[in-house]
Amino acid sequence: MNNSFFLNYLIATLALILPIVVYVAYPGTSGVPSILMSIIIFGNYILMKDLGFCSVIKLDFFFKLFFLIIILGILLTLTTSSFEGNDVPLLLVHVLSWLSMVVLLMVRDVTSVFAFTKCYLITYIPCAIYSYYYYTGFGLYDVPHILDKLCLFLMISMFFPKKYQLILLTALIMAPIYDISARACLITTLFGILFYVCSKLLPMFLIKYVIRLFRIFFLLAPIVFVLLATYTSYNILSEIEEIDLTELDVSKGRKSEGRTINIDTRTEVYKDVFFSIENTSDLLIGKGSVIHLDSMWTALRNNVEAGILNIFLRYGLIGCMVFFIIIWITSRKGVYESNNLLTMLSGLYVSFRFSLSFLDDPSIDPVLYIAMGICLNANIRSMTNNQIKAVLSNKSRYKDTRKHVNSYC
Repeated sequence: MNNSFFLNYLIATLALILPIVVYVAYPGTSGVPSILMSIIIFGNYILMKDLGFCSVIKLDFFFKLFFLIIILGILLTLTTSSFEGNDVPLLLVHVLSWLSMVVLLMVRDVTSVFAFTKCYLITYIPCAIYSYYYYTGFGLYDVPHILDKLCLFLMISMFFPKKYQLILLTALIMAPIYDISARACLITTLFGILFYVCSKLLPMFLIKYVIRLFRIFFLLAPIVFVLLATYTSYNILSEIEEIDLTELDVSKGRKSEGRTINIDTRTEVYKDVFFSIENTSDLLIGKGSVIHLDSMWTALRNNVEAGILNIFLRYGLIGCMVFFIIIWITSRKGVYESNNLLTMLSGLYVSFRFSLSFLDDPSIDPVLYIAMGICLNANIRSMTNNQIKAVLSNKSRYKDTRKHVNSYC
């Protein structure tokens, strides 16, 4: 990996932790740091040698359609009578946050994947330590929420030197130990460790079918449960809340006083969102890039905890459908059109993050974009496990790994 390119990846990951560090130091401050993060990542990408803005047009049709939906959301916001001057920062933060999607185009070859892994370790572990010492309240940038970003890299770490596997595994295990009541992080950690172990123990022909089965489950199960809750009385979240977990006491956790691990904190959020739909336009194309949501938690909200709900609020059912199609196509390429586990596991991760977006907020997530970039890169997909290991161990050079620009479908 060229040193100049590694510097580009390091700049991108340093930009990603900018909002985290500022939020830890000054809780509640996120708007301006988030805007700077997006601008730095996008500007850094434009300046990268052999990449640049021209490769954006190589993206799949549905990516272009999603960008058009985002533009529609901006226009809808600007033309509404309720839009005020103090909403401009909210508009900028939300719209510019999508610029970080160019991270998927930064995945040039398998050495790019390893470079991102090193950069995340270099930046996120110190950031988690910083949060541990300086932030005492439960929040988005707490230790587990920082470290669970390493899940993807743990899953594919069978291709990395053993020391990287050990560091990743240790970091992922420490995340729920720090606060087990951070449930989305606990689920992510268990998912990552499970498939890390599977990649070590199961033969290739078997894990391939296991990955395909779980991919379908992660893509379809949340949709089924939402439809059941909407049209019947069955609510999986309420069912989980009824499970007796008295033996699992998390009330003494560092940041979990008064929290129980199975408490249903999402049903009311879903109700708030659905009750906010006032007409067919809201249902189909959303309310625009800036939303103000009345809820039981606070008088006014500009965001909710579930990523899919944020897309639904802003871009309606059409936006959700396009987002789902992007996830479906991307994960399918990774799982079904690949010769190696690195890409298959990345495709599985993409589907998992979609499933988690019904509970948490990973819809705008650069780690997700890295996984998508791996899945969309035809040259990475064509490599075998042995070829990837050989390239990453510097035992050979895979001559096509740099021909990335035309590899996005």
